[in-house]
Amino acid sequence: MNEPSLYPSDKSIDNIAEFRHLFSEHKKDVFAMALSILRDFELSEDVLQEVYIKLFTYMKHNEITNVKAWLLSVSRNTALDLYRKKKRELF
Repeated sequence: MNEPSLYPSDKSIDNIAEFRHLFSEHKKDVFAMALSILRDFELSEDVLQEVYIKLFTYMKHNEITNVKAWLLSVSRNTALDLYRKKKRELF
């Protein structure tokens, strides 16, 4: 018995292997972007996780033509948002 796929085959991640490939290929760049902004290893790991959750969710419904550019842009924006939030908490 075949189980139904959780993800539609058009304009989405076809399988977990593809997602893992994207993760292993770009995780250093995403982490480096976050670390350059936040200067905090643990917060940068949080950004890395959040960015890949966003990628997984976004790719279920949309097609991304340049994944690396999308990841770096989302990483930068997510890190900046977190930086601003932490800055407000200090004051």
